[in-house]
Amino acid sequence: MHARRPPRPDALTPASPRAAAPRLAPALWLQRAAGNAATGRALRRQRALDAVRAALDGRLAYGAAWKALRALPPAERIAVYENLTATALGELLDHTPAIDRPRVEAEMAEAAAPRPADVLLVFDPYVTEVAWKDGRMLPMGEIAVFVHGVIMRRIPARGGPWRSYTADGHTADPTAPGTYRLGPDRAHLSRVWKNSQLANGTPLRERGGDVEFERNGRWHSVRSLPIPLVPDTVRLDATLTQIALEWAAGGERAVLKKEYDAAKAGGPLRPLPAEWILNDFGSAAQLLEGSPGVFLHTTPDTDDAGAVLRTNALSYSHGCVHVLADDRRALVLAGYLREGVRIKVLPYREVKASWGDPPP
Repeated sequence: MHARRPPRPDALTPASPRAAAPRLAPALWLQRAAGNAATGRALRRQRALDAVRAALDGRLAYGAAWKALRALPPAERIAVYENLTATALGELLDHTPAIDRPRVEAEMAEAAAPRPADVLLVFDPYVTEVAWKDGRMLPMGEIAVFVHGVIMRRIPARGGPWRSYTADGHTADPTAPGTYRLGPDRAHLSRVWKNSQLANGTPLRERGGDVEFERNGRWHSVRSLPIPLVPDTVRLDATLTQIALEWAAGGERAVLKKEYDAAKAGGPLRPLPAEWILNDFGSAAQLLEGSPGVFLHTTPDTDDAGAVLRTNALSYSHGCVHVLADDRRALVLAGYLREGVRIKVLPYREVKASWGDPPP
């Protein structure tokens, strides 16, 4: 009888008990998998944080930093923002593509303290008077920020006029008094306002005398919108808005007025901007939930968060609450404009005869 030869090493297969790797208990396997996943998440966050810091230091293009951030799920991006100072967050927000700004603002606000339940905003439409363009002294309002009942900040703001009127098919009313909650921070699209059919930051181009916008990888004429736009009117509005932005930021008034008047009279226009800048609600807006359609937002000529804007650049609304972009950004980065924050709207405490009719 022949003795059995031991199997050759190359004859062992994974199915063989002697060849198979030791099996982990299910709980241990899950623990190890979770640990590996956590390590992977931490590495991705660190790479993104390093990319952001390199961009802030001028060692990397902001586009590369945003590529690293976009690769993260929202919770991990928020964790990155928690490791940046308010100054760094502001610088990063300045270099955020306009089309992404509402989402980024909401995530940065999530990373900031305090809790929404601890914050109260109070909008008063009349706290002082400032000179209007025609020399009249007209009411200016403010938003006061309270945290745990302690006032933390005040910013100028304007709501609807003190007396209702109708012009160009739209009715302007005083901002509806009441206590509401802020809704999500996002671009607001509307078919009621023709220039608000596109979000600020939407890519634009000239093509064969037409103006086209890009959506989902395809280009479309502005004439194809539900409320068709006239390309020449878009070019004129874009020029006037760019001039108004520079005016609000304190540009040379005589030069800007001359250019503005010439453009309105059919004179030279500026090149078409690469992105849409005409949304009436600015880059982002927040609905006051429970209100009759009141939004907190900037306007096309006060939507430059990188500029130090003149307070009197604030126009009266049709019922919304208007704020300057740099003030709005400061409140976002402090966590005061998070979804769910309460906002109390006060009525005009008085209406002066000297104000006359509201400006259109």
